[in-house]
Amino acid sequence: MRKSPYLVIDTEGTLNHPFSETWGISTSAFSICEYFAFNHMLGTNLPQEWLPLLKEVIENHSCLVFHHAKHDLRSLQSIGINYTGKFYCTMLMAHMNNENLPSKQLDFLSRYYGGEPKAIPEVMNSIINGFGWEYVPVDMMRDYSHNDAYITGQLFEKLLPSFKEQELDGDLWQIEQDFVRLLMKMENTGVLIDQDLSQKEYERGIKIMQELQNQLGFNPNSPTQLGNFLLEDLGLPVVKRTPKTKKGRGGNPSFDKEAMMIYDQILEQRGDKRAKQVLAYRGWSKTTSSNYKPYLELLHPDGRLRPNFKMHGTRTGRLSCEKPNLQQIPRESYNDWNGRTKEAIIVEPGRKAIEFDYSQLEFRVGAAYGAVTRLLDAFNDPSRDVFDEMAALLGMERNGNKGAKVLNYTLQFGGGATRISHVFGIEISAAQAIINNYYGQYPGLKIVAKFAENVCRDRGYIKYWSGRRRHITDPDEVRKAFNSLCQGGGFEIVKRVMLEIDKAGLNNDECQLDLQVHDSIRASIEEGKEHIYIPEIKNIMENVRKFYDFGVKFKVGVHEWAGEEIVI
Repeated sequence: MRKSPYLVIDTEGTLNHPFSETWGISTSAFSICEYFAFNHMLGTNLPQEWLPLLKEVIENHSCLVFHHAKHDLRSLQSIGINYTGKFYCTMLMAHMNNENLPSKQLDFLSRYYGGEPKAIPEVMNSIINGFGWEYVPVDMMRDYSHNDAYITGQLFEKLLPSFKEQELDGDLWQIEQDFVRLLMKMENTGVLIDQDLSQKEYERGIKIMQELQNQLGFNPNSPTQLGNFLLEDLGLPVVKRTPKTKKGRGGNPSFDKEAMMIYDQILEQRGDKRAKQVLAYRGWSKTTSSNYKPYLELLHPDGRLRPNFKMHGTRTGRLSCEKPNLQQIPRESYNDWNGRTKEAIIVEPGRKAIEFDYSQLEFRVGAAYGAVTRLLDAFNDPSRDVFDEMAALLGMERNGNKGAKVLNYTLQFGGGATRISHVFGIEISAAQAIINNYYGQYPGLKIVAKFAENVCRDRGYIKYWSGRRRHITDPDEVRKAFNSLCQGGGFEIVKRVMLEIDKAGLNNDECQLDLQVHDSIRASIEEGKEHIYIPEIKNIMENVRKFYDFGVKFKVGVHEWAGEEIVI
């Protein structure tokens, strides 16, 4: 293990951080595997005297390889092994090499790159399903874990050439390693939940949903019944169809997540009472199932939620989140069903939850790429409001469902005339006229969007300002290239400022970073210390020029979580 150029590590244990229990560690050096069992319930464990020697070898190794680094590093920490050196993570390497792969699980990736599958015998599956992983005996776990370590090493060797060819194995990978460790700290901190509020809102939501279903006379959770209501009762257009198979099947109206986002926007335009009832039902259904219910069910013994922040969960490179998905917390809570979702995430007495939120982050990145002077001048002047000026220029309202703000973000996210017609409730010809007017006033945005599309068509990817690539080879998807450039490039900024905050010593017991949502960062700060931390964090976040000079100022708003803005 000492002599190997890199050491593959695969840990076996629970994922219940920071209360993880590690049962054993598999290693692979020169494809020679060993399993070190320490805390198994069944079978023979090694004497505890082995642990200090294993700790010394692992902590002093020059390079470790994991498949799921965030989990394995945390598992090592749970038995006193604190590795601080360089590591690789094949899950993240595969994602950075090609984020479009349908899975980043070890079994899938190993097979995809021509390797062996994971090895779980039927009897082991029966034990896991019947009793749990902790009841798998040492000898059985040894064979299973040996194989995981071995195929991880083989996968690493297959991924590394492309990883180097794409120039990912340098500063970019160092940032990813640092970010893994920062997310470990944030997840271990977790967020405190107001359980009484969550329970009351959950019960209220269930009651309202039942009343709405009785009034509507059908179940809005049924795709078939909902589809009939949208298409037949309301006469709405088909906004998306299922893909056709080679045998010609498919092509039916789709009511998947993307389609329902459009229908929800259409329903907001309708004055029809039943449309509003369906919208309310869907709102409560989402917030009860995605917010209040998991807030209560996924709590740790100390009353905190510890979600899993995934660095491989989106194609643009932004964070995703699961168990629960706190990335789904709405920005604005003007609807009754969203009204208290942020309030339910609290801090302990004696602290304040402060949110630092970038203002129009992706829009500013897009304006910089398009060199749109009219927008850049507005962004660089704190006395001017870009959406006020846009609304006046386009002859539209600023806000509202048919406002300039909605138009801008719909177009930025790759929407065209059809999407605008659905969102605004107008004919496609009228929607196209609005789009033509928009790009007539801001031609740089259209030019850069078309340029991004052409780059993807020519070489199959586009580079963010940081050097990271977004691979788009599907001709039908290249229209999303500019959106990826703005969204992914925006998060490359967020990631780096989070690391700067941590490196500056501002992420500590007095001020703990505990959430990253949308384009914002939340910190739990001791009361009386706000004047120390708020200005410094805000300054770091606005000083984007340290990483890259976009030629535009970046603005960060500061406010209490679910509260009023704080003027600095």
